[in-house]
Amino acid sequence: MMEDDGWEKDQSEFWSRKGSELAFTIATADNPLLIQVGQYLTELLEDNGVRVTLEVYSPDDFLQQVIRPRNFEVLLFGQQINHGLDLYGFWHSSQRNDPGLNISQYTNLDANIYLERLREGNTPEEYQESLTQLLEAIEEEIPAIPLFARKIPYTLPEDLYANVPNLLVSPSERFNALYQWHKERDSLWSIFR
Repeated sequence: MMEDDGWEKDQSEFWSRKGSELAFTIATADNPLLIQVGQYLTELLEDNGVRVTLEVYSPDDFLQQVIRPRNFEVLLFGQQINHGLDLYGFWHSSQRNDPGLNISQYTNLDANIYLERLREGNTPEEYQESLTQLLEAIEEEIPAIPLFARKIPYTLPEDLYANVPNLLVSPSERFNALYQWHKERDSLWSIFR
């Protein structure tokens, strides 16, 4: 695909076209996980001929100098999305400037309509249809690339009966049904069933 678009590898094995090297900067916050992911992406891209610079900012500088003014080429950013979250702020074009949460500055009129429909009092079927249409619109243009979701492993003793949800957003959610946990079970004698 790169060669079909006029790119070729130079002597240093990096992609270039018309004398310009394919290069960009990844901006991220000073967070061990984000730095580790940023270093991995930098190495991976450079191994494939793309020159990448990783810029790490203190959390305050990251917010004030990068996110709020939308001053980045590529942003490596973590977002915790809670259950049932209203996606309007993340993808509606009216939210693309600060203080909106549409950090990628995504603009799509069809996506705006789907987002507005999601906020209406719809039936579950209508809600699911609007959500599917929204996700298809976003996937077509790829304004952001979700890299991963952290797994939250936990173990329980074999003699503990616990109902733990399969999908957790934060580690503390595993205790949401703590009042239902127990170690002993009573059985009902067959004559009383």
